[in-house]
Formats: sequence, structure tokens, C-alpha cells
Amino acid sequence: MYVYEELRLNARKRDEKEKKGLLEVNVWDMFFNGKKCGYALKREANEMDLSIMELLKVITMGVGVLPHTNYYGGDDPDDELDYIRANFDHHVGSKDCKTLYMLCPEGNNVLDLTIFFVRL
Repeated sequence: MYVYEELRLNARKRDEKEKKGLLEVNVWDMFFNGKKCGYALKREANEMDLSIMELLKVITMGVGVLPHTNYYGGDDPDDELDYIRANFDHHVGSKDCKTLYMLCPEGNNVLDLTIFFVRL
């Protein structure tokens, strides 16, 4: 089965005087497979994020779930953290458009993910 997922993040042009790079924008409208699903915020990694990345550094490629632990907080023992770890190909369309294509291992058609960064 072949699954294609698309995540589009739209940054709005607020002030032309601010000459920020596309990935330096702090607030994004988020669309998943064409449907608006909220927004995304750019932020610095905190201690919890760094501890999760430390856990995942031994994984070269894969998709999975981390069970509830004290690494990422949460009060509900049923809370789980989904993760995806992969290599991405980076394409620059213009100063207002960049795309990341997930590179799957040869012959593996399980998941294909594309992330678009677009400034409107």
C-alpha cells in the first residue's frame, strides 16, 4: 500500500521591511493533505526536546511510538509520543518556497512525506 502525506506550512508576509529568511518566520498556518489543521510555532529546543533527541539518536530511520515516560512529561499514562526519523531532500523553489521530500529506502513504498514551506 502506498501512502502519500503532505504537510504545508504557510508563512504570511506581515511586513515587507522585515527581510527574514523563509525558515526564520516564527508563526505558520499548517495544512495536512489540503485541510487546515492549526498552526505551528518556531521555538528553541528545551531540555525535554533534547532528551528525546538523545533517545532517538541511535535510530537511523524509522517510524514509531515512545511510551509514556518522564522524558517528555504528560500526566496521562496513556500519552505516547509518535516520531518519524528519516533523511530528507531539500529543494529551494524561490526565496518564498522550500520543500523537503522524505527519502525512503529503495523499494520501500510504506510512507512518503513531503513538507512545503510557503510564504504567501
